[in-house]
Amino acid sequence: MRRIAKYILNLCAAVLLCGCYNYTGLPERKPSGLKANMTLAELRGRCRGETFEVAESIVVGGVVTSSDRAGNFYQTFTIEDATGAAEIMAGVRDLHNAYPIGCRICVRLEGCAVGVERGVMQIGLKPASYSNYAVDYFYSKVLLDSHIERSGEMVEVSPLKATYSDLNDKMCGRLVRIEALMLVTETEDNAEGDSEIATPKPAAWRGYRAFADRGGNRVYTYTSDYADFAAEEVPTTPCDIMGILQCEKIAGVEGECFVLKMRSKDDCAPSVDSAM
Repeated sequence: MRRIAKYILNLCAAVLLCGCYNYTGLPERKPSGLKANMTLAELRGRCRGETFEVAESIVVGGVVTSSDRAGNFYQTFTIEDATGAAEIMAGVRDLHNAYPIGCRICVRLEGCAVGVERGVMQIGLKPASYSNYAVDYFYSKVLLDSHIERSGEMVEVSPLKATYSDLNDKMCGRLVRIEALMLVTETEDNAEGDSEIATPKPAAWRGYRAFADRGGNRVYTYTSDYADFAAEEVPTTPCDIMGILQCEKIAGVEGECFVLKMRSKDDCAPSVDSAM
């Protein structure tokens, strides 16, 4: 009986210990009161097209706007303040547990590197001389925790509603929503070869997909092969799409293009105004 009682007591103690952890599976840490002393827009102004290391006691802050839960973001997450956005090159997985959408964080930048990739300002570590990265990953959870502090505050995240004409480089990294977009279907020449006939074909999300607004302006989406919705069919009816805005060169397309990187399939919804 004593052994059984001891087992039950040990089991209860284990349950109580588990209760000391929050929903992210991480130990609760009391915020130190760290506050931002520079905006994300001011930090971006220091990039000037080149990666640089921070030697000052600079702190930036923001609200998490992306998630790696669906697999379209991998080992990174994005934050926004009232002035701009940044991508944190975390280098670890399951970030949606530690840094869920809507949580507020501060980043100690001293010892970090800041650069721009695909139009998005990135925060991480200085890349090796042979690296193709603008900024390298933190890779270590210990390093990540030494630079990032999460407050206990959670806020509602709303996308920035925009039209194609609103888009610009300074918006890159932000969560943007564009309404009434239509998938650009593949075309094939007719028998005479003097015109094109639109031939809707089933298309999966994976890779780049072109969408057009009513004026014919094109924006693209990008979906990783590892995203859990990569093989799902793209709607061929008008839809509203939101995602993290990027600006990049796409093979076979002239010039740089604006790209929305969706966080999950729920970032594409049927358009309320379906008159195209």
